[in-house]
Amino acid sequence: MAEHCSCCFWCCQYCCCCCCRRRTVTGPPPRPNIGLKTRLCIAGFRVSHNCGLAKKTATAIQKAYPGEYETWFFFPSGKPYGLGWETYRAFINDTVKGMVAEDQVDRHNWHSAPCCWIEFPDRSVELKGGGDRFREWALETFPECEKNKKIRILAGREPKAFTDEFFDCVDPGTTIMHREVV
Repeated sequence: MAEHCSCCFWCCQYCCCCCCRRRTVTGPPPRPNIGLKTRLCIAGFRVSHNCGLAKKTATAIQKAYPGEYETWFFFPSGKPYGLGWETYRAFINDTVKGMVAEDQVDRHNWHSAPCCWIEFPDRSVELKGGGDRFREWALETFPECEKNKKIRILAGREPKAFTDEFFDCVDPGTTIMHREVV
């Protein structure tokens, strides 16, 4: 097991090189058994305006509804600090495709990022697909009101280069940070 600095608290698949302050994500963070909250899951590339906007939208939903939603993110890195395309594709093929119903597998384009899905407390999984479909779901789910303003602004716009392209790609989401892994 690798030795970690105090800022690396989730699992041995995450490493932190304290000298250069760059984190390398080599595997997905653990996904504990679903509890009473709905989990918004986003996996994708580290540098992507589509992935960045999907993550921002999911984060806005969780912050507006912390008692109802939690987030889980996976944006792998390559070696030594690449974009992690191979790891992402392997994760989608080995894990995500096995979680969703056959009809959902067939209708998703598995050659793009992000891949967005929702895990419900009853253990059912609904594949949303790309960031565009995830944002459509957010607009349909969260009506216009002051509480949903930020969600609707993010979900209602197209991804922007530079604004959305660079984001915190090592944040594992609130699933890991606020609950014991079982």
